[in-house]
Amino acid sequence: MSEGELERTQVDQVGTDALVAEERRRRWKAENGEAIAQHNAWIEEHGLPLAEHRSF
Repeated sequence: MSEGELERTQVDQVGTDALVAEERRRRWKAENGEAIAQHNAWIEEHGLPLAEHRSF
């Protein structure tokens, strides 16, 4: 394999890795979006747990 072919293979792999990572993020958001929304709604209604103990 020539140096040019190796570089192209590495670039292709980096691009593939980025696409795979983006798809994993998309699926995670789709799978967990409802739970996150419910959690956020609970926080809006009840406030943060132990908020009175925060020093900032």
